[in-house]
Amino acid sequence: MNKYLKVLLWIVGGFAASLMLSVLYYTLFALLVSTDVEKALKEENRLYEKYLPHIQENAELMERELAYLQGRDEAVYRAVFKAEAPDVNRMIAAGLELEDIKGRIDVVKRAHIQSLRTAESARGIEECWKEVFDSLASKAYARPPLVSPIGDLQFSSVGASVGDKLSPFYKMTVRHDGLDIVAPAGTPVLATADGRVTKVQKSSGGKGNMVEITHAGGYVTRYAHLSTVKAVKGRSVKAGDVIGGVGDSGRSFTTHLHYEILKDGATCDPNHYLYCSVNPEEYLRILIKSAASGQSMD
Repeated sequence: MNKYLKVLLWIVGGFAASLMLSVLYYTLFALLVSTDVEKALKEENRLYEKYLPHIQENAELMERELAYLQGRDEAVYRAVFKAEAPDVNRMIAAGLELEDIKGRIDVVKRAHIQSLRTAESARGIEECWKEVFDSLASKAYARPPLVSPIGDLQFSSVGASVGDKLSPFYKMTVRHDGLDIVAPAGTPVLATADGRVTKVQKSSGGKGNMVEITHAGGYVTRYAHLSTVKAVKGRSVKAGDVIGGVGDSGRSFTTHLHYEILKDGATCDPNHYLYCSVNPEEYLRILIKSAASGQSMD
């Protein structure tokens, strides 16, 4: 009996000793030798320690800049444009590009680069707003034609804008120098800024019945294909004054207003001057629809 007990104890002791040696060898191996995964994790931690302080600093700077700019935007929109400012978070989300992220190390690098770019963009926006306020404060500032030529303008009424568009008469692409706005015949057409009527044309061809108004700051506006003309050449008009009615006179495919804006003789896109007449979401729809319209109405 003692013999068997000794053998059993010897086997158990040998197993325990082997187990302890295995644990000891594994511990020494883990302490002295790093696997590829452990090396990658150590390198990742090193990069985190290097870049995270910069990212946190830039993130705090961006938060302060964006909060400041958003406050100024809201004040400007309410005071000047009589509308609520666009939602910043929604605009940022719309402009982000989704990318395939390969590895957490790349995330840190890209976040750091993006934070620097965002900070640079914030500084650029700040400079733009400075130019805007400097212009507004200047005595030489002239208010652009910001009133819509049609009351209660909606994106569904807007047609082709400035650019090469398909002509319904020539069936080929021709230059279109204005914005087409569809409205019922006789709808009042409004002067879009203070100015003087410099041309009144009554014709059955071309732009048909047309009124041209010259404004301060080198701006000129034209309103074509009118059904009636109330403006008188040489007289002054105020923004919002009725100068005629929507029609289809001249070479017009259907009843609409052809509206043009020129600055120092150069053609401008009227879309860029409609943001005071509609809310931000409606303005975005107008931009998309007018740019997507490939055929003009005249």
